[in-house]
Amino acid sequence: MNIVSSSASAAAPPPSNSAMKMNEKQQQHQQQQQQQQQHHQTFPFKLYEMLEYACASGYSSSISWLADGTGF
Repeated sequence: MNIVSSSASAAAPPPSNSAMKMNEKQQQHQQQQQQQQQHHQTFPFKLYEMLEYACASGYSSSISWLADGTGF
């Protein structure tokens, strides 16, 4: 009596070309959305980012938040 044991692990088959293309399309779509979000920032958001950058980079003598943080 011969008992044969298959100890080879079942490897997942490589993704098909259509699956790879779909993944690439999803990645491209996500990148496009991120780029659009970066280009469509509102003025208050851009102003906030500029003020934060100015304070962190040593430009607070040019522009900065008021001491109470309610204005600039």
